[in-house]
Formats: sequence, C-alpha cells, structure tokens
Amino acid sequence: MLWDRYTDAVDSDPNIHIIDSGGAVLAFGGDVNLADTWENMLAFREKPGGIDDAICTDLLALMRSSDILMINNEFAFSDRGSPLPGKLYTFRAATENVHILHDMGVDIVSVANNHIYDYGTDAFLDTLETLRLAGIPYVGAGINRYEAMQAQYFHAGGMKVAFLAANDIERAWVPQAGEGTPGTLRCFDDEDLLEAIAIARANADWVIVYLHWGVEYATMRQQRQVDLAHLLIDSGVDILIGAHPHVLQGIEFYGNAPIVYSLGNFWFNIGWLWTMLLEIELLAPGEYQMCVHPCMTAGGITYLIQDEARKRAVFTHIEGLSPEGIVIDDDGIVRPAAIS
Repeated sequence: MLWDRYTDAVDSDPNIHIIDSGGAVLAFGGDVNLADTWENMLAFREKPGGIDDAICTDLLALMRSSDILMINNEFAFSDRGSPLPGKLYTFRAATENVHILHDMGVDIVSVANNHIYDYGTDAFLDTLETLRLAGIPYVGAGINRYEAMQAQYFHAGGMKVAFLAANDIERAWVPQAGEGTPGTLRCFDDEDLLEAIAIARANADWVIVYLHWGVEYATMRQQRQVDLAHLLIDSGVDILIGAHPHVLQGIEFYGNAPIVYSLGNFWFNIGWLWTMLLEIELLAPGEYQMCVHPCMTAGGITYLIQDEARKRAVFTHIEGLSPEGIVIDDDGIVRPAAIS
C-alpha cells in the first residue's frame, strides 16, 4: 500500500513547506487559464502593467497577503504536443508564463482537472516539470499513482495543513494515474482518493481537498457533488473546495466542515461573471473563520467588488444557492444560519 511507503518518511518529505509568517490564512481562487490563444490572455498581452492590469490592486493585495494561496491550474504548461482530437476547447500556455502564477502570489495549484491533458502526455509531463522548476507545489496529478495521491503539507500558524486535489470530470479525455503511468487522481473510483485522505489525516491537523466536479454553468450543485462531499468529509476531510462549473454555487456546512461547491472562474475569460476569493483563517485544529471576498470578471480583468450594495447582491446570491441555510454578514463572514 501507498501508506507503508509514505508515512515513515512524511516528516522529511520534500512535499512539506514551512510558512514563516506566523499565521494560517488560506485563500482560494477558482479556475485560472493562461492558455496562449485564449481570450483573457489575448487581452493580457495588451496590458503594459502585466498582472497588475489584469487583477485589481486591492484584490492582488489580498491574494499576496494570504499565507497560502491556491488556485486551479486549468491548462497545460508546455511548448509541445497537439490538441486532443475531437475536443472542443484545448488549453496550453508557454512555459515561460509560469511567472504569472508567482506574480499573483500563488503558493499551490490543483492540476486535477479536465484540461490538464489537453495536449497529450508530453505536455502533461512538461506541466508538472514547469511547476516543479518554478517552485510551485501541485496536487491531484503525477507521473504515477503514488505522486498523484501525495498531499502537499504546509506548516503554518503552528499547525500542519495537508492539501489534496482530485478530478471528477471527463473519464475519456483525462487518464487516471496508474502504478507506472501518468494522470490525475480521479473520484470515479474512490479507493485511491480515500487512501490519500487517510494518509493526510494521520499526518496533519487539517485536511483540505480541492475537487474538480459538477456541471458547467450550473449554479445549483448536483446530487453527485453532495454525496461525494459528505463521503469525503466522513472519511476525514476538514475543508472541501470545488471548481469547474465556471460560476458560483452555494456553500454548505456538513458538521463542522465547510463545502464550497464552486468558486467560479477566477481569471479565465473576458465575459462578465461573479466570482470570489475565499479566505479561511485557521485558528486552531477544528476552529476557523471563513470569509467571502466577492469579485467580478469583465473584459479579461478580475475586480474586487467594493460597493456595499453590489457586495450584498453577491452574498444574497450565494445564500440563495446554499442548502440548509447559511448567512454571510456584511463583512463577508460565512456562518450556518442556526448560529448566526
């Protein structure tokens, strides 16, 4: 079993990272696309200020001030490969543009999604190598099953935080990592994911899973998402973050664990969409505070919404999509309705 090969070495593993800020403020953005020919990147090339012209100053400050910022890397980093035949949208970014993730303040990415294999195996492997050379930890995929199941561990605020990711989209296009074959950690057969969670649970104070799931442009969660989320939390997950639908979905508290069903696109397109930067401050094992920073994307730029009425519109929208009732106060703090 993977367990036997990993737990004895976990404290000296290179997948452990020390955050020396003294805090444990986590931030999560949704789908990010740096593909060379995609609309937001075409607009980006016209912006002399780089990322400072693509994400507003106040939002960038929030992102960069977090102790750990995680996004979904929804494309391949490579200069090789060909688009998968028959696939409508395929995304590939020049490897030199990995600096954009650093410019955003990104500390870790999920590569468990339906576009990471868009240009085939060589481009997929180039993606992993590009991120590795850039010093950006990734989760949810690997050169084999062992790497795809590995958590990335961060020491922050006196706690050990484990991050995992998995893909629940497109069985045909994206292979599942095998004993000697590359691919993603997938949810269709839960065994590998549940084992990875068990290992992380035994070695961390917090276990966070970032899932690629749901239906594109569906604001309401699917029953598959609900069932999978509850299974994973019952198996040891503390925080569950979702992406892929491209739009916001609701938030649920299952026991003490928050489920954020979809963060929406973060920096992906030029159309108008609501999105968010989610902030979770870990206070102690089992204790946290969660805050929604409402944002919008338009014209290839992601803005932090500052107007109070527009902020309340986003909060009300999320509340209306959320099961069992949640409350988001005027500062963006999210709580179960029963204890608000």
